[in-house]
Amino acid sequence: MSEPHPSTHPDQTGLDASGQNGGGGSWLSKDNRTDPQNAGDEVCTAEVEEEREETYREIAKEFVKDVSDDLEGRIFRAISVSGDTLLRREAARQRRGQENSYRGKTVAGVMQEFLTWFLEQEDLVICFEDFDMEVGSSFNKDAALKRYGGLCDLERGAIEACRRTGDDLYTALLGITASHRNADGKYRCPADHWREMKESWSNHVRQEQQRVFDEMGAERYDPDDPPEKWWEYVRIAEPHESGYAHHHVAVVTNFEISTETFEPVIARHVEETPSANWSAHEMYADDSDDRCVSVNRIDPESKEGEEAVGSLASYLSGYLSEFDDDDEYIEMLEKSASEVMFAATAWATGSRKIDYSNGGHKLKAIGHTKRPDEYKIPEIDGECPAPTSVRNTKTGDEHDILEPGSVDKVFVEDRPELDPEKHFVGGVLEADTR
Repeated sequence: MSEPHPSTHPDQTGLDASGQNGGGGSWLSKDNRTDPQNAGDEVCTAEVEEEREETYREIAKEFVKDVSDDLEGRIFRAISVSGDTLLRREAARQRRGQENSYRGKTVAGVMQEFLTWFLEQEDLVICFEDFDMEVGSSFNKDAALKRYGGLCDLERGAIEACRRTGDDLYTALLGITASHRNADGKYRCPADHWREMKESWSNHVRQEQQRVFDEMGAERYDPDDPPEKWWEYVRIAEPHESGYAHHHVAVVTNFEISTETFEPVIARHVEETPSANWSAHEMYADDSDDRCVSVNRIDPESKEGEEAVGSLASYLSGYLSEFDDDDEYIEMLEKSASEVMFAATAWATGSRKIDYSNGGHKLKAIGHTKRPDEYKIPEIDGECPAPTSVRNTKTGDEHDILEPGSVDKVFVEDRPELDPEKHFVGGVLEADTR
């Protein structure tokens, strides 16, 4: 697919390639909006209505009602029953008569809350003295285009880094997952499943990956002092057809790597994650589509039929499931039930769909300077004044902005007996996790 044009691309608001504010003033950055997925801040208004516009809620309820059969066995599961999972306040209900005691809402309830929130976000604008700016969220088309643009920047930057040293660019795509069924054979609570996957990455996979490349003598990329051998990564959460998250780690290097390189990394995930097993992490399956590790050389000039991958950005963006086969964006209410369940879980847990390593951001910065002219972001002179209010363009309701606020989050009551975790000792217990 082609890159997003600046007229529709969120980067026009002053973000640099690393996703940081480019100097145009904090309110001008769409990464400092009312969406906690981006910067953890929400606009705090003078009057906050407890009930959202009935129209939004009715649309949300109707959508969930229509897709409920598609999520059989999941739609009425609690989003979380683990005391270790932090949720947005809207995704939990307070226990009657018990202060600071919460239980997770059902998947249906959380999907309704998410869609109600999302639909309203799409109609909000932040008002400045001389102009308005859409509030938006990390779940709309602008955000999807930004994610794709970021992958294009990463690809250009990595290719340029290799060009400077005469190296080839290689990538390995690792897929890690865990069973979405519990010990009773029922579906897992989605937020708890997502937390488990994030913990596997943060506590085990990332460290093992670092250890493996340390032993290979590879370092993290530094544009001011490029190492002889370097590696970086981007991590992507993919919506599985079940509605649960599968995680992919795309590693880029300037030296040849192989599937064998990542054997210790996959083994660490399977051995340290109780509900992960080897049947879902085959590294040498006969069918390449069934392998959890694929290694390729990146060559933009490669022809069809050659072993090299022509476009890293297109290769990776498919896992974000945001555009159809004709490169058309799939609107939220046109997505499948499982994709909306995935989005609602990400919203409830404050999880991102994509994360870059620090060096990955540096490669993106290089790639950003290499963008074609029609995709470059115009520089903004001076500072942007503070906004005055936030307005709903459909209802006309407008409220003064007092100050940036934070999203209320809560822990829910720990009830592990309602979602007993399936344990694969060393990943050897046979079970279907697909």
